[in-house]
Amino acid sequence: MGSSERGGLGGSSPRASTDVLHRDRWRPGPPPRLLGSRCAAPECAGVTFPPRPLCPDCWGPTTTVELPAAGTLYTFTTVHVPGGHAQPPYTLGYADLGTVRVLGQVVGGEPRIGAPVTVTAISAGLDGPGIVYAFEVARP
Repeated sequence: MGSSERGGLGGSSPRASTDVLHRDRWRPGPPPRLLGSRCAAPECAGVTFPPRPLCPDCWGPTTTVELPAAGTLYTFTTVHVPGGHAQPPYTLGYADLGTVRVLGQVVGGEPRIGAPVTVTAISAGLDGPGIVYAFEVARP
């Protein structure tokens, strides 16, 4: 059973009438893209998520960049504790998108370390509807 079938934040098809949550961190698309920041200092050029006005490594100025839309699932866990944003159980995981590791809900196929993932948009929220980013696991 995939995480979206286990009652997580919702399916992989967002409802058009909901608000986009964390708009400063991503564009819902299509296709959905996460936003990061790249340090403008040539000797640094570090990339971070979420976007920040200053580089956390050298304190240099940054520019906003789109992160890769596809990556690899680094690790994951299934959450069984109720929260204000999701009905358990649901799966959270870290995905490596280029040089950046990002936390998000995992939906689609069965999660497995090293699985290919793509950024997607899902409906979320127990206290009100919203659209958030998630990582969709490619089905084998």
